[in-house]
Amino acid sequence: MATEFLYLVLNVNGLNSDDNTKFCKFIDKFKKSKYHALFIQEPRYKNDKKQSRNNWENACKFRGIKCLISANDSGSRGVASFWKQAFLDQHSQVDIQQIIPDTAQLSTITIAGMEINICNLYAPNNGADRS
Repeated sequence: MATEFLYLVLNVNGLNSDDNTKFCKFIDKFKKSKYHALFIQEPRYKNDKKQSRNNWENACKFRGIKCLISANDSGSRGVASFWKQAFLDQHSQVDIQQIIPDTAQLSTITIAGMEINICNLYAPNNGADRS
């Protein structure tokens, strides 16, 4: 029997706002979806909004979602990786790590003996960073 793995990649450009219900509704839709993982580029989360980050992480934990959200001081860049805990419970060999601060995360998962690496990358389109 083949193992199915479904994931979704989005650029939401501005998910962070003073209204945390926007994020919670977004995560609720992901939880109800058929997808096992969700990857976001440029979530617009700012380091100085510590409370927002805590709210995001608590909202995910409460809903059975494992997340890693990167950020910088300006609110540009960043990536976020979300995994449904129910899926992770079936595939315990999952590692999510930041490989380039505010730019890239690597998720490694083993499914049916096969290692899968997914790089979630924010690629800026300005000249200096892009080169």
